[in-house]
Amino acid sequence: MKKTYMYLVLVVVTICLPSYVQAGIEDLKISLKPVMNENTGNKVELTLENTGSETSSGNLTLDVPRQWGVKQPGYFEFKIVPGKTIKKNWTFKNALNNPYNKYVVRVKISSKGNEIEKQVLIKGKKSASVNLGEPRSSKEISASIFGTQTHGDRKETLPLIEKAGLKWTRNCIGWPQVEVVKGELKVPPRHEEWVNDAVSRGINVNMILAYQNKHYPFADFEKFKEGYANYCAFMAKSLKGKVKVWEIWNEPHIFMISGAYGGAWNAKEGKDCPWMQKFTDLVIAAAKAIREVDPNVVIITGGGNPAATHQMLAMLKAKEAVHLLDGISLHPYPFKTPPEIQAYGGKIFKERDGILTGDEDNSYSSMVRLLKEKMKSVGMKSTDIYVTEFGYTTYHRTEDTIYIGVTLATQAKYLTRMFIAHLVHGIKVAIQYDFQDDGTCVREAEHNFGMVEYPSRGYKPKPSYYAVQRLCSLLSSPVELNKSKLPMAVIPDRHLNSKAWAYFEPTVVWDGAELQPLGNVQKHLFKNGDKELILVLWNAIRTT
Repeated sequence: MKKTYMYLVLVVVTICLPSYVQAGIEDLKISLKPVMNENTGNKVELTLENTGSETSSGNLTLDVPRQWGVKQPGYFEFKIVPGKTIKKNWTFKNALNNPYNKYVVRVKISSKGNEIEKQVLIKGKKSASVNLGEPRSSKEISASIFGTQTHGDRKETLPLIEKAGLKWTRNCIGWPQVEVVKGELKVPPRHEEWVNDAVSRGINVNMILAYQNKHYPFADFEKFKEGYANYCAFMAKSLKGKVKVWEIWNEPHIFMISGAYGGAWNAKEGKDCPWMQKFTDLVIAAAKAIREVDPNVVIITGGGNPAATHQMLAMLKAKEAVHLLDGISLHPYPFKTPPEIQAYGGKIFKERDGILTGDEDNSYSSMVRLLKEKMKSVGMKSTDIYVTEFGYTTYHRTEDTIYIGVTLATQAKYLTRMFIAHLVHGIKVAIQYDFQDDGTCVREAEHNFGMVEYPSRGYKPKPSYYAVQRLCSLLSSPVELNKSKLPMAVIPDRHLNSKAWAYFEPTVVWDGAELQPLGNVQKHLFKNGDKELILVLWNAIRTT
């Protein structure tokens, strides 16, 4: 059986018209014609026609993503007199050459602050045989675990999230914004409007309850705890029936709690960890306050990292309070590794953390398994895990940090693999961080986690947006995971300088542990809500 592969690829064509052009940009008629060649590459034919009464001059540049190895495939200056037409052809020997693919080409014309944009779908000769259907919106999908993180009251992102088919969004209406004046609590109208808009679009809301309020300093913990619980109760009452999940705090090992009260980031001290003692007391007070005003809402929290979360669960059990939670939040960022690997598990990390949170292979699957076992052992009423953050940044790495920095294409592949892994491992909700870039500096990791670009750049979708959009449509709930009996094997495409072929991958060293990709075939067979069988395959190695 011949394998077929389908991707949706974005190519941008930009036409720049200098200020001296007299003809209006509306007078340029643009057409794009694809000529797919199965063996020699794809040929794109561009036609520009001046339908106006003035001569039009400018230049045209066609850029293709850098991962294809084509730096500058097309550039030319043009001058078109009224009623005339010019044509330009590009042939790509190393790109746009898969006859099963469909490629989106965007034509953009700008002049004197005015701009028009057109989009054309280039179809490969055999792409009609690969029909994945039209994408579905959040309203059209009854249920799904897939979601994304947003910030503040940016309502402009919600139509794009809805169009992507994502069913969950995570946000925060901060304590300082709600209680500006001590004792006077009010949900800012623009934030409540954001919640109402999200719900109207068929998007479920996971709301974080954070952070410190200046009226309640950490030094007086009892007053801080009382004030925070009051804020939590107010929020739960104000947005009852709108927010599906309340998340108590966020990453306490990073954000304020551990710094205020001391102790190791991973709570290695266990029951003697100062910040974990305070945090569990805070969780208990907050959960009780929420439960009083909304007995049926979902309440979750986490220690911010797997090791701290294991310690948190043990401490909540000792305080007879695990029943207050409906699930646990987890942030499995791969940082420098492929999606299937985490910097937890095994002997070296057990020595670092004081507790075992994964197997020797450092697999994400073992992290989930051991956390579920811990939740069950302490007596939680469910073993629901809410992955409320994970992601890959597309920044340009110029110095050694905890993030590797990936290409746009790699981000799309890795997010797809990780979303599917969450589905396979029984994650209750999986929320990617974050929907839009948080800045425009390409050298800043935190600015480039988005699936769409920064607001000043018009929320332009990255390839990962289209990949996740397709995933949401194909694997909408209810999704059944079936066992596939198809035999699979890895065919090595890399080898050592020896007589025997040996598969290998570059090693990431993290806190003294060597992290290797799993290097096996991930094979998952699903039946979606339309009763379609979908077989998903990938090699669990690094990608580019």
